[in-house]
Amino acid sequence: MPTIVLISREFSWWRNALGIAASVVILPIGLIVALIAVPFHRPANRSAADVAKYLRDFLQNTGDEWDWDDFACVPIANPELESIRQKAVAV
Repeated sequence: MPTIVLISREFSWWRNALGIAASVVILPIGLIVALIAVPFHRPANRSAADVAKYLRDFLQNTGDEWDWDDFACVPIANPELESIRQKAVAV
């Protein structure tokens, strides 16, 4: 029986060492991939009514806390609405 316990302990140590090594290697790679992928998110599919609502809410100070930030920071797929978004943010 003692040999089984000894092998079990050695295997447990080896498995823990591999887990730590994998974490040390995989975690930085995952972070780098996440940082590279974040700026390349797809533009939002917003309608003209959505854009008008963002602008109206901002001017009347009736929107939610982060509405303007969402509007200002997320590009819009429609080029005409994107132009309006860029001009509004510039003001």
